[in-house]
Amino acid sequence: MPILDATMSRPNGSDLYIWCDYIELRCLVDKDRRLSRGRMQELLDDTAQMYGEQTDADVVNPADAAPLPDGDSDDQDALDGLPPGGGHIGTRNEMRVAGWFYNLAFRAKTFGDAYPFKLSADGQELEALQVDTPLRVLYVQMLMSASLRLVPKTRHDELTESFEETSHEIFKQLMPMGWEVHRFGAKGASRYEGLLFEKLKALVMDLRGKLNLEAKDFKANDRGDGGLDLVAWHPMAGDERDGLPIALAQCGCTSDGDAWSKKSLEASPAKLGSHIHLLHRWSTYYFMPHDLTEATGTQIDWQQRAKLTEAIVIDRSRLIRLAKLYGSVDRCVTAKATVTEAVALVY
Repeated sequence: MPILDATMSRPNGSDLYIWCDYIELRCLVDKDRRLSRGRMQELLDDTAQMYGEQTDADVVNPADAAPLPDGDSDDQDALDGLPPGGGHIGTRNEMRVAGWFYNLAFRAKTFGDAYPFKLSADGQELEALQVDTPLRVLYVQMLMSASLRLVPKTRHDELTESFEETSHEIFKQLMPMGWEVHRFGAKGASRYEGLLFEKLKALVMDLRGKLNLEAKDFKANDRGDGGLDLVAWHPMAGDERDGLPIALAQCGCTSDGDAWSKKSLEASPAKLGSHIHLLHRWSTYYFMPHDLTEATGTQIDWQQRAKLTEAIVIDRSRLIRLAKLYGSVDRCVTAKATVTEAVALVY
């Protein structure tokens, strides 16, 4: 099956970052490699009845429009955050699309030479560029990993596994010299293998802590990751005492805000602290391929700030910036063949 579903069904939600990803993917596979604001509005109108929404034809006065789906602040911000001098408010779908394209313009500025798209001078049309540099390949790789609902389920592993490999590369770069950094997940682990209970015992021994669990607390054939994908610690140059610097991480490609917010705590002391006893709390990281950047005035800010937890989030923007900083872009491109296939598609 092709790596991207030909139906390219629209998101069933209102999150700004999901809709911007959708527009980029639609543009990437379009026969003309372009997608205009007008065409995007037509797509919304064409599917409005299916999703129980109003079309622009239904709305004579914008004030009569129904509330945005779920009352999500991102789409409301899109209405309020149109480019300066936008003037006419427009109708419901015009406002939504204008907000999305405004954020795409911000992405183009934020990602610079890594952005494989170009927005027209008037902001009306997005054009897919040649994905001919490692940076652009990395961006499309992240874009696809963040859009698994458009990928056949039988091929999800190609992107989730590659995203964990990429996250591992960046995690290694973030840890200071002398740290041990390993994958712990069910796939791709080298130091920790076998049943989850045995892997946790081995990990806790490395961390010089205590595991408050027994084999009977796990399913008989549980070979999962227990909420851990990446682990790191400093062995303190052979000092055998406890109290090591430690960082644990989870990688997630889930797009729903509530889901990734909860998942970001999987590797945290709040989730694992009652089972893994250490001398102090460890640092928690969460890697996600989504772009949570948005503009607040001239400053870069978080989308979904209210859903951030006590985890250090490495999203698409941070991951690509860090890959550039550490000169590891080539090593972070872990799904080049998959990206090449996607770029060759025409729907």
